[in-house]
Amino acid sequence: MMMALSGDFGAKALSSTDVYIIPRINLDGAVEVIREAPTTMEDMNRDYLSQNNKEIRMVVSAYNLFLPEIAIDGHEESSNVLTTDKAYCADMEIQAGAGALNHPAIMTETAMKIALKAIEKGRDLGLRTYFYRGLASAAGGCAGSSYFGTRNSISYLVETPGGTTLGSYCMARRVMAQYVLASTVIEYAAEHADEIIKIVRSSRERMIEIGKTYSEERLVVLEHTKSQTGSLLSPMIDVPSGMALTPESLDYYEHTTALKSRPRPTAYIIPKGIKSEQKILDLLACHGVKYDTIPEGSTVSLRQYVKSGDEIDVSSESDVKFENGAYVFSNAISSTVLSVIMEPDFNSSNNRKMGLLSMGLVNFDECGGLPIYRYCHDLSGDTRKSD
Repeated sequence: MMMALSGDFGAKALSSTDVYIIPRINLDGAVEVIREAPTTMEDMNRDYLSQNNKEIRMVVSAYNLFLPEIAIDGHEESSNVLTTDKAYCADMEIQAGAGALNHPAIMTETAMKIALKAIEKGRDLGLRTYFYRGLASAAGGCAGSSYFGTRNSISYLVETPGGTTLGSYCMARRVMAQYVLASTVIEYAAEHADEIIKIVRSSRERMIEIGKTYSEERLVVLEHTKSQTGSLLSPMIDVPSGMALTPESLDYYEHTTALKSRPRPTAYIIPKGIKSEQKILDLLACHGVKYDTIPEGSTVSLRQYVKSGDEIDVSSESDVKFENGAYVFSNAISSTVLSVIMEPDFNSSNNRKMGLLSMGLVNFDECGGLPIYRYCHDLSGDTRKSD
């Protein structure tokens, strides 16, 4: 991709777009031929919210610098091995519009339009190109493409077979597949720069506006499930010989049905002086989240997250006095990424650590309450002010 951007393709595309490339995130893992980060043995692609690995903190820091309209998350999956000898052999799978349940529909529609162009272009070149088991859009999450969607970028995941299971097998096809998606997205963005900027800007501004006013009908989706299932004939390969086998049926799905949701508050409030206060502030700062403060001794009408048997509920509204003051995190600034981190029962990625509760940064007190409160009224004043 960098070679293409240095030539004629780049001369045209870069006249109306800026492209930032991070060549590889898990360099140490690549040397060890493992998926995880050798220092933490954690899957970096599930660390975008908890930020335990310095490499992911650097990626998100770069994202915060530029807030790109489009983000492409390039992966190599472990070839979808079904047995020791047989593997699914698509050259490229694309997921478009990750995080779609919690951001404006036009973002996903635009992402899909470009993805279809990439699939068609790949097939014209003789590549086996598909959606990633269908369009697997979601509420948002801790994986790269879902995270960037949560931050209101037009987001893509592209998977090519290989990783730690196929070595250098079919390397030329894998490189070409990654190039096809990236070049198609960049080319479309260059030709429709004003349109892309307008779509993303208006979507982000809309999220800010709806974050200022409270409505019971404005929901944040906490958990989703498959809303459409089917199957498609997928090419199979005999790994030892490289020979094609009879295609087999594999499921595809769409994660666009909400299982659980609750009204989106206009702000979340955390008392000053709690045990993990600085860790919480540092984590939220990594995600570009700013805050206001409430003075010592202030009383505010709020709702609190409480334990109700095995479930988590929200209390009725009552006056809460903050002896030491409190931090106010507004949805008019941070939008969905803030809700993903604050909502204690957000679950969109195989029970991975996604919020302050699951990360162990807050816990229930002896009365069953969490030190996280919801402000469910319209905001007034300068919601962009940071401490």
